[in-house]
Amino acid sequence: MPPPREGAAFPEPGERLGPYTIAEPLGRGQVGAVFRAEGPPGEVALKILHPGLAEDASYRRRFEREGEIARALDHPHLLPVVDHGEAPLDRQLTVAASGTRRSTAAGPVALTRCV
Repeated sequence: MPPPREGAAFPEPGERLGPYTIAEPLGRGQVGAVFRAEGPPGEVALKILHPGLAEDASYRRRFEREGEIARALDHPHLLPVVDHGEAPLDRQLTVAASGTRRSTAAGPVALTRCV
């Protein structure tokens, strides 16, 4: 995996990304980050491809395919994908959004409830 481009940044709380307003970061990894955000369906978990990797066509295709596959899944233990695509910003971040079935304010799911 190539290192993300220097100077590339994720959106900050309060910033808008397409129809979503970023509330807070939930987690980060090598390829992207997940944020709690507010949008047309209400509270969502917004997964964003790292801005430095968003310029790489192969990473973009892989991330877009992930959004398509996730949108087709329907299971009570998975968050339904309500939107995925490219945000119309100068940073052109690729996003996938999942509507939350339970409030993130409730905290983590107890290990005894996990499958």
